[in-house]
Amino acid sequence: MPNAFTLATSLVPGRNLDVQKEAVASWAKLGFHILSFNRGSEIAPLSQDFPDVAFHDPGRDAGEVTGKPLVFLSDILAYFIDRQPGVFGIINSDIVLDAPHDLKAQLQAQARDALVVATRVEIDDLASREGKRNLWGFDAMFLDTNMAKHFTDCGFCLGMPFWDYWMPMTAALHGLAYKQIKTDIAFHLRHTEAWSDKRFLFSHMFVKFLQDEIVRAMSGKPEDPAFVFLQGYFTYYYNKIHARLLGRDTADLAEDEKFHIAAQFAEFTDALNETTFMFMRRQARLIELSQTP
Repeated sequence: MPNAFTLATSLVPGRNLDVQKEAVASWAKLGFHILSFNRGSEIAPLSQDFPDVAFHDPGRDAGEVTGKPLVFLSDILAYFIDRQPGVFGIINSDIVLDAPHDLKAQLQAQARDALVVATRVEIDDLASREGKRNLWGFDAMFLDTNMAKHFTDCGFCLGMPFWDYWMPMTAALHGLAYKQIKTDIAFHLRHTEAWSDKRFLFSHMFVKFLQDEIVRAMSGKPEDPAFVFLQGYFTYYYNKIHARLLGRDTADLAEDEKFHIAAQFAEFTDALNETTFMFMRRQARLIELSQTP
């Protein structure tokens, strides 16, 4: 759709439809063109519930890994690079936007050759805008196709952890233009987080991404002995606890020891995630949206 400012998402059929409809309506009110990435089996029922949303089947999904037809972020980026150059956004399907009416114009300017991220405010009622800001993740990102070309396909997908760290961390490590919206514009109805054992897998994917991306960011630069040491320590220690995690179910261990191994891995990745997020916050340039009448 030439010259449109498209918000990409992946709607979820048959679940929290009232929240998703509220979210989609808020995006449409701000003038965004909405494109949901789903497999063909999902598009038919979703089209009935969201008649004003356009759909695209990327031709593959993460079902073999996640057990669900989740969409790869790299396929979303590739779609815009190939078919719709310019500024676009990616947003979780349950995020309500409440922003100045010229949000599109402000983002068109801010996201040119840059990545712009927004974190959400947790609310207890869809009509409320009072709540607590979630400081540990991002739910909406805006960028242009020049920026999109910097991201490598690491297997992250909407609906699973770490896609929201992958993109800003790539920008931060490479010194690319990276901004965070200070104004509260994204709102999320609070609910209990669904735990998935796939979190261990995506934690591992994120660590491997960091290892590879740091090396890529240092490519062509003079070798720093301190960096080499820290990278070696990080890799050795992580590989050690990850190997223990993989072997815990086949090893002759008591259940409490198996639990301890999983807890050790979770503690390591939690600490890494917190460190990563604080680094991303320091690297981002905070921007405040102008409040138009």
